[in-house]
Amino acid sequence: MSSTPSSLCTYTSTGVLARLPADPSPSQCSGHAVVQQLPFPALFVTQRPYIATKSEKRFRGQQPINFELSPGVGVHLSYYLSNPTSLPEEWSTEPGVPLCSGQKVQIRINWPDRPDFVRSINVWNFAKNRQPISKIKLLKRVAEVVQKMVKVNGIIAGSEYDSWRIGEGGLRFENIALHSLENVSKGSWQPVLSLWY
Repeated sequence: MSSTPSSLCTYTSTGVLARLPADPSPSQCSGHAVVQQLPFPALFVTQRPYIATKSEKRFRGQQPINFELSPGVGVHLSYYLSNPTSLPEEWSTEPGVPLCSGQKVQIRINWPDRPDFVRSINVWNFAKNRQPISKIKLLKRVAEVVQKMVKVNGIIAGSEYDSWRIGEGGLRFENIALHSLENVSKGSWQPVLSLWY
């Protein structure tokens, strides 16, 4: 796999979506215990890229929504759900999605050797003059989608991707970290995930 250090997202020779760390050296981020629990560099989940439909030929993606606490260090989702105050304070007021987003967006997870997993989430708060939900709330809803994906999918015995198996005896929700959301089509976002053990 090759990529320039500044690349947010790259396609490998086998056609999978992979997120690469921007800085290959260990980083410190005081005040966030979650950072200390993650390996460096992260082992990124090699997802198949979602291809926009023919009707979206003119689709131009929005900038990725970044959730890294420092270069290459994502948010450990299980830890965050148990410790929601462990993240940067500004995320509680920062809009989670671009203003041009619709009321709902689709979160697409293409886990290796598993069926595409797609769930819709609300990203606007109509109780407050129709404003986008905060980055913290967006993170929580994406975390819940990932958690649901792990529960729905199980182990495929003898799979070509045995190292990516999830469920009993395999990878758990507690092994997954989120780095960013990539805008892969109009109204669809694909999370960039990594593993830690």
